[in-house]
Amino acid sequence: MNRYTALAALLASLTVPVSASAQASVPRPPQFVLLAFDGSLNLDRWRDTLQFAQDNDVKFTYFISGVYFLLDAKRRLYVEPTHGRGRSAIGFGGKTPAEIAQRIDWVNKAFDAGHEIGSHVNGHFDGTKWTLEQWQQEFDQFPHLVFDAVQNNAISNVSATPYHFAAERIVGFRAPLLGQNSEMYRMMAEKHFTYDTSKSAEMSYWPEREHSIWNFPLAQLRIAGTGKRTLSMDYNFYFAQSGGQEEPKREEEFRTEMLKTYMAYFANNYLGNRAPVHIGHHFGHWNGGAYWNALQEFAKLVCHLPEVRCVTYHELESFLESQTPETLAAYRAGRFDAARFAEAEQALARAEPGLEADLALHGAPDSNVVTAEVSGAHASKVAPETGTITTWKIDGKTIASGPDRTLDLSKHRQRICPHSKLTVNVTKDGKELLKATHEITKVKGGLQLSDVPEEARALGGNLPAPARVAHAHRVAH
Repeated sequence: MNRYTALAALLASLTVPVSASAQASVPRPPQFVLLAFDGSLNLDRWRDTLQFAQDNDVKFTYFISGVYFLLDAKRRLYVEPTHGRGRSAIGFGGKTPAEIAQRIDWVNKAFDAGHEIGSHVNGHFDGTKWTLEQWQQEFDQFPHLVFDAVQNNAISNVSATPYHFAAERIVGFRAPLLGQNSEMYRMMAEKHFTYDTSKSAEMSYWPEREHSIWNFPLAQLRIAGTGKRTLSMDYNFYFAQSGGQEEPKREEEFRTEMLKTYMAYFANNYLGNRAPVHIGHHFGHWNGGAYWNALQEFAKLVCHLPEVRCVTYHELESFLESQTPETLAAYRAGRFDAARFAEAEQALARAEPGLEADLALHGAPDSNVVTAEVSGAHASKVAPETGTITTWKIDGKTIASGPDRTLDLSKHRQRICPHSKLTVNVTKDGKELLKATHEITKVKGGLQLSDVPEEARALGGNLPAPARVAHAHRVAH
């Protein structure tokens, strides 16, 4: 298959139609690509990301966490709104003042190099149910923890005002665990934030203002060659691919899947309505560094293509602010000339769309029989007659495997406890195509499953947090 044949195949899979010249009403917009990191703990990762950015002429946005500018011994200076004094889901800034001083220095180096510093607030707990007062408490503490770090930690030989920028320069936000609500947006407006990156949307979403704040969402994706859904964030791939458990020997597999997924996302927008591409990562080396390696490959492939701008969120915001409402409406409708094929060849060579297929578990009330049903436009590609295998697991232990997608759980009741999890995987040639995990919410009488699988909840940032996953998320910041 040559590149132009590949182009035709990929165009057929795109969710956004390419505009015809006759429909053009405005010049074609740039293709913005936003690459961001959450956290800020790991000093070596500051060095690695900034060196990569310098070598490849790209810009990052860093959403920093306030607790990482507070020594472990000073942790009680922070009061988490719902868990109390000295509590953080991601730890604190280290044991020595030198660690805090180095982190401040890296933040300054990032700012001086043209990168953007945003807020990830502090303790990394879910704020979905927080009140306005609780959000105010969390937002108020962030500048105190970051910009008063010298005084808070009694750091000597460092200026009391060490930063090269003022707190007011931080205008962007990402909520921990993507846990946002209307009260958060009210407080963001009061604190003069101008954009938020805490939501998710389809790939082709063009930013709009919501609650007077620009909405820059992560993208809802399908992992290349599979029907598994995820967000354009490394931690979500980590959960979708390996359940949040380290499998470094599969680094190449996971890296390739992420790269092909990101390239399909990019191609969808670059050849379509040019909606910005949003990607969020952490300072982690999950699965042998698969996701950091994939991000580097992705940036090298796309950031220097014609009309592509790998910039900070504030630069995207400035561009949007400079456009008329009529121009933005034309962008959203795709009323501009499509990109030339030659400009997209390099992107297309590494792109592989996911399958439009979904997996659901069904069972009659108080019945012990559960059926796994595949639906969607590509359901036939994962039908039993094509040689796919369905594997059933209870709490990670395999109880059945084969072509049959119906299971009688009464034969396995001795393995089931309250809150046990039932997982079904559909694989082909060893590759996982679909996965659904439900909690067993009723044991006595007929079994009952949770209405929504973990995989669907994860699309909103609501990832399960067993000890190993919670720990992995903490150390990766």
